Amino acid sequence: MGCFGSKSSKEVQSAGLKTNLIAANYIKLIETPSSWDQIIMKPLQQSPPKTSLKRISQSLPEDLKDLNFPIFSRSQEALKDSLFHIFHHRNYPSAKILSLIEIIAANYQQNPFHNFYHGFAVCQLLYVISERNLNFKDFLTESDEKLLLLSGLGHDLNHPGVNNMFLINSKHELSCKYNNLGVLENYHAATLVEFLSQDRFDIGISDDDREKIVQIILATDMAQHKSVMETFAENMKVYDITNKEHRLIFMRMLIHGADISNPALDFELATIWSLKIIQEFNLQVWKEEQLAIPVSEFMRIGNDIAKIKRSQIMFIDVFIYPLWKSISDFVPGTQELIENIQKNRKHWEDLENL
Repeated sequence: MGCFGSKSSKEVQSAGLKTNLIAANYIKLIETPSSWDQIIMKPLQQSPPKTSLKRISQSLPEDLKDLNFPIFSRSQEALKDSLFHIFHHRNYPSAKILSLIEIIAANYQQNPFHNFYHGFAVCQLLYVISERNLNFKDFLTESDEKLLLLSGLGHDLNHPGVNNMFLINSKHELSCKYNNLGVLENYHAATLVEFLSQDRFDIGISDDDREKIVQIILATDMAQHKSVMETFAENMKVYDITNKEHRLIFMRMLIHGADISNPALDFELATIWSLKIIQEFNLQVWKEEQLAIPVSEFMRIGNDIAKIKRSQIMFIDVFIYPLWKSISDFVPGTQELIENIQKNRKHWEDLENL
């Protein structure tokens, strides 16, 4: 029996890919740009690429409902195809939802972490849990469930790869526009709602739905973590599906959980995502130094294994485990995530090198 035990050739190939991706992303931790144009927010692309429905496969990808969906083995075009299936099965109009997927994909920047793959991952995880709960039938209306998935996909539109404090300290115009409060989250929500208001992307979203989307996406602000957690815990004690405020609180907690769910995946996938966000942290520190603004020292991780381990264990202990434990107390089909989080914490504790 070889080092991969009794795994199938497909599983061995997948494991090898993830091992190579871990190594490649670890190497990138010490890379810095040779130059920087100091443009933080890229102009929005207003015209999606031409798309033909003929390229869409007819069947739902069999692993789309898999918690550990092999996202890094798929091209961006394949992910768009999967998204079409998700939203088509939610009865959104085919041509316009495809155009919307294209414009969303076109307006994610090429950051190490906050990119189209992350937007897809958040949407797909929400889809997995929804499917395990018959489209959240005990918690949400059909309309709300669709809005939650859509919000997951567009929640980080045109993310610049730096955080709110960077925008505030650099006195970026967006921080002024949003009064230094939930700067990026307000911008992402406003961008998605603006696209939805255009005829070419009109998939039947009402004004009330647009406001829900804004409130859902605002919950992805880490500054809202404590409030989102506490409100959810109180809300679930008296949950009433006919109460729209209760449903909104539920959606805000679920998208917040999905947004930071990487440590709830299998260890190899979780590690790839972890190294990608650390790349962004390291790049932000470098950019702060270039602009001579206050440096976010907690982001200065580099490729130090000890620092990486500490950051991951702290993140799990302080944020991830309490959040998903709270969700799992009320939402069936989420115990697997709790088990993965516990296993991953142990993996990080025992890890000696990558």
